[in-house]
Amino acid sequence: MSVHELKPPQLGVNDDEVKVVKWLVAPGAQVTQGQCVASLETTKAVLELESDKAGFLYPLVAELTMVKVGEALALIAPQADTKAVDNWKASKAPSGEGANLPEGVQATNKARALIAELGIPHAALPKGRILREADVLALAAPGRRSDGGATLDAARKVVIWGAGNGGVTVKETLAAMGGVEVAGFLDKSAEASRLLCGLPVWPESELGGLAAKGIGGCIVAISDRKLRLECLEKARRAGLQAVNAIHPRAHISPSARLGGGNHIKAGAVIDTETVVGSGCIIDNGAMVPHHNYIADGVHIAPGAALGSSVRIGARTLVGIGATLITGIKVGADVIIGAGAVVDTNVDDNSLVQAPRAKIGPRAGG
Repeated sequence: MSVHELKPPQLGVNDDEVKVVKWLVAPGAQVTQGQCVASLETTKAVLELESDKAGFLYPLVAELTMVKVGEALALIAPQADTKAVDNWKASKAPSGEGANLPEGVQATNKARALIAELGIPHAALPKGRILREADVLALAAPGRRSDGGATLDAARKVVIWGAGNGGVTVKETLAAMGGVEVAGFLDKSAEASRLLCGLPVWPESELGGLAAKGIGGCIVAISDRKLRLECLEKARRAGLQAVNAIHPRAHISPSARLGGGNHIKAGAVIDTETVVGSGCIIDNGAMVPHHNYIADGVHIAPGAALGSSVRIGARTLVGIGATLITGIKVGADVIIGAGAVVDTNVDDNSLVQAPRAKIGPRAGG
């Protein structure tokens, strides 16, 4: 017997928490669809929460408790039986390495579950404070940093892997940054005498010899998300450092953490304590608010807007003008269509089409 999760509505892009002021029905009471069951409060509004399903209501949080948008406030069971509710709670309990932490390590239940999900080694967990979700996400990207637009470390002479329109765009971003010399381009189908923007285009077979030319860094300008990450790994094995191309008219919070090989275009915003993996494209005008987690190889297209505390899996495409509501989780290898509004979690290998989260398996997924 399954139960239904009752969650608070999204009231605004930046409203990521609500307070349960008062439950209007007793635990285990029978409710009808559309019945007001709780009084909620945000920093901007007070509202009554309606049940979106008929059944028997079992609150999960006490009154005056703050809850993240997207998290369950209560369960609605089809019958007056707490067994299904107990089974639901058991299924949400952390398991694996994150469930039993070493002595001296403290973490919230959500942080524990995230430790297990992301496979954070116990040896990396700090002691002496209570770990929260944001702390765990930061640990998932060790050594990553944002320094206002500089490349990583001291790789000043770089090659752009990809000799198409994307490569030209990356070159322009690097020129706007300054302090970086683009030595040339790398391309699978390069011809011996070819030039692009007045620079040589080398065949992929010359990758291993680029370090001897004094080239220390590489950024991959290939639209295929899986191939982009594969090329970054080949460059790393060839001794080249993955560098970031960050346009000076992008805003990167000092507390954000970035991997390598990312292209952050003009007008993009990456806000407080957001973690961005490697090989990502954050396109023109893309809005990535605070405390988001973006895995490797993700492309967030122009004008896309995320709420806060969103998590996006590897190699996912967020289409032009798409909107992702606060607190949702999007899996790996997902395609979110242009203009889609995504207000529910999305599984791996899904296709989400506009206007609202019409989710289905991708062909071949």
